[in-house]
Amino acid sequence: TDATAMDCEVCVIGLGVSSLPLLKLLQHSGTDFRVVTSTAFGIWRKLADAGENFDLVTTIESTNYSWWDYDYDFPFYTARSYYEKLLAELTPELEER
Repeated sequence: TDATAMDCEVCVIGLGVSSLPLLKLLQHSGTDFRVVTSTAFGIWRKLADAGENFDLVTTIESTNYSWWDYDYDFPFYTARSYYEKLLAELTPELEER
């Protein structure tokens, strides 16, 4: 691998739920960044691959730290629907990094 191809301003280790807002901010600001990860949303992918699905238990307070707009008139996500929502946030540009 060409060493200059790996040069970047910011390197993020792991692509998970908590790093996604940071990656979107870096992308929006035009910052040159790379993501080092073996898979996106690892635990959620493992659950989906295993066919697991269950209701997620959460609180309104925990959703206040999310970048998604919530409509509290619906039931909270299942594991599968949450993983699908996370995958929908991965733009082709983010996947390339």
